Amino acid sequence: MRFFQPDPDRIAVAMQAAAGAKLCVDVGANQHYRFPLAQVTVGWEGDIKCDLSCEPLPFGDGEVDFLFCRHTLEDLADPRHLLAEIKRVAKAGYLEIPSPLAETTRGVEGCVSHFGYCHHRWIGCGTNNSIILCAKYPLIERLPLRCYWDLLQEGVQHWNTHCLFNGDCPLDYRVSQHADGFNLSIMNERGIQIDYLNAITLLVDWYLAFSPGAPHDRV
Repeated sequence: MRFFQPDPDRIAVAMQAAAGAKLCVDVGANQHYRFPLAQVTVGWEGDIKCDLSCEPLPFGDGEVDFLFCRHTLEDLADPRHLLAEIKRVAKAGYLEIPSPLAETTRGVEGCVSHFGYCHHRWIGCGTNNSIILCAKYPLIERLPLRCYWDLLQEGVQHWNTHCLFNGDCPLDYRVSQHADGFNLSIMNERGIQIDYLNAITLLVDWYLAFSPGAPHDRV
């Protein structure tokens, strides 16, 4: 049981938040999915072509009434540029990424056995108006992480994580990587990058404790 497609319940949350928006934008939309309320899409496959990793979003400060961005941030070499642009142009919005449970479980792509999705560069968690991202380095394969298939098989609710922001609760984000949030050179006696392990474990714990639909009694 695997859930790669948009979760109807989460999309309903985003649509309710976007109701009445005069300018609704989908950032990162592709041929497989476009937010139903979006008047325009922006990105490599969008109505407006834009390199989301380095180019500014084609809107003025606070011009976008609602911005939707699903499964895009985790693909970027450095998501800080896009996050700063989202915060600049959007009055409100919805950001979604795969959950840290999906990204720290082996086999979510089927026959392959690596952690999470092979092409993703970041692991993260969102709750309320905040999103935290942690670099997903190849050495994650050496870390003693727990497999979360027991929770993932309970249903679609555990495969993704999101945040909602607006004028009263503006977007808050943090991006962690080597030498900025944790240090890869800090190891334990077994040669495990313990600081990196702790950073990833913290994301999982945060998801289990605070995200909607998460099993809070299993932290």
